[in-house]
Formats: sequence, structure tokens, C-alpha cells
Amino acid sequence: MAREIARQRLSSGALFRALVSESKDGDFSPNGDLTLLSARQQLLVNGSWTWFRQVHGSRVLQVDQPGGDLGVEADAAVTATPDCVLSIVVADCIPAVLIAEGGAFAVIHAGWRGIMKGIFQKTLYSLTELSSGPYRAVLGPFIRSCCYEFGASDLVAISNRFGETVISETRFGSPALDLSAAAKISLNEVEVEVVDEIEICTCCDGGYWSYRENETTQRQVMAAWLETNEVI
Repeated sequence: MAREIARQRLSSGALFRALVSESKDGDFSPNGDLTLLSARQQLLVNGSWTWFRQVHGSRVLQVDQPGGDLGVEADAAVTATPDCVLSIVVADCIPAVLIAEGGAFAVIHAGWRGIMKGIFQKTLYSLTELSSGPYRAVLGPFIRSCCYEFGASDLVAISNRFGETVISETRFGSPALDLSAAAKISLNEVEVEVVDEIEICTCCDGGYWSYRENETTQRQVMAAWLETNEVI
């Protein structure tokens, strides 16, 4: 069942929460039956959801009302509005949240292309416009280097940007990208601490959808929101 990856009472008084689904919770891709998608969303978190047309880019939206900017092309969003359920769908990329102690948060769909385009830095900039820090990050389940075989030319380009620590090997000994290392270096550049990381490989673990494993079109979802009153 869905896993709570973050729960934090902020100085504003709001409770921040974030969940990540598993494959047994169903497909959360917005490219299928939207009526069924909405039903699955409400089973996970009751409220007005916002999902995006994700394109491995670096566009960041500011959502100021529940259900706002539904279906807009973007790969990250920020809000300080209670009861805005912001969501990211993934099947190997990083589902990340940035939490602002002053009372806001961001959701980020972070694959290697987005990280190279500065998705973390751009999202933090948007978040600082809404709330004071400190700012912290939580990373949900994503593909690990054990399964993330990577082309040599792209791996060189990423290592030129982030250093050789992003270069790893798969469990079969082939060149691999350490997506975790790239994300942490990127966040460290803007002084954001990763306070938790769910160390599950979506490709190895049978509980998650993985595009790298079988080119599935199905997706798990990360949903995050602010509650003005704690609900158990």
C-alpha cells in the first residue's frame, strides 16, 4: 500500500505530508482513463489534485488553489496553499519534495535530463518566493545504479557537470549512472539538505512500476499537501 515518506509540522502550523503509491495501488498515469484515475486519487488522498504533463524539462509552476493548473506541462510545482494536492508520476525517475519550514513545499519529477537542466535549483528559487527556510528534501523510490545502465556519451556529459561520483556500475558490471549522487550534488549546490531517501530500486523491487525493466506505461504517484488541521 501507499507509503508515507514525509510528515512534518511546520512553523506556520500546517502539517506537511507526502505519500508514494506502489504498483498494487494501481496505475496513476494521466494518459489513461481519467475517471478511473480520479477514483484512485481519492482513495489515496481525498481532495483536489493537480497533476502535470511531465516532459523531463525544468518548468516550475506556482499553484495557488486546490486543483489549479491541472494538466499543464511542467515537471515541478510549488505551493503555500493548504489542501492543494500536488502530484508527480514516475516509473524510475526521482519523485522529490522540498519542504520550506515557513509553510510551503514543492514536488519535483527529476530524471537525469531534468537534473542537468537545473530542475532542483529552479524549483528552490520558486519556493523561496513563497516561504522562508530552512529548506529540506526527501527523495522517494527511484531506479538505483544497480539497474541503471547508461550510455557512455551521456554518462561523460553528466560526470563533466557533477563529477566522477555519479559514475557507477550495474550489478552486471556495465557502466551506470548514480542518480542519487547527481540529485544530492545538485541540491547541495543550493544548500538543501536531503533529510531522507527511500533506498528502494524501482527496477529491482517488484512493488513498483519500472520503465527500464519492461517499458511499462503505468506509473506510481507521489502526492504531497499541507493540512491546516492534522488528520490521521
